[in-house]
Amino acid sequence: MMHRKVLLMILVSLLVLPSAAAVVVAQSSVNATIGVTPQSVQPGQRFNVTVDVSPGQYGISAGEVAVGFNQSVMKVVGVEAGGLLGPQPIFGLNETSNTAGTVRCAIARVGATSTPTPNATFVKIQFEVLGSAPAGSYPISLTA
Repeated sequence: MMHRKVLLMILVSLLVLPSAAAVVVAQSSVNATIGVTPQSVQPGQRFNVTVDVSPGQYGISAGEVAVGFNQSVMKVVGVEAGGLLGPQPIFGLNETSNTAGTVRCAIARVGATSTPTPNATFVKIQFEVLGSAPAGSYPISLTA
């Protein structure tokens, strides 16, 4: 049996965190990127993607992110908070639609915010390549 390989090419985008929107617009120093090494995966295999944030000189207390993916090739099997917002952040929104190919989540810190907040992962998303996925390159991106 021949194995198909799917090459995931990750598009890097900027994210404006709503909780820091005024600061971001004025200073343009808070950035978010999709973090993953481009890789070949086969149908049925899982892989991880992170949304990493570089807060610059600012403290980050909360944020919201939307991620888009090709739902005909992959599905989300797990979403968890990264370390950006401390050890026990809370989800205000955690919506995944494998039908629409979207993940939306809003996460907030519990407790005090240090300034500056160190660079860290905001959210971790685990995907699985569908058994019917044709070979090709498929982007995963931050969306509006």
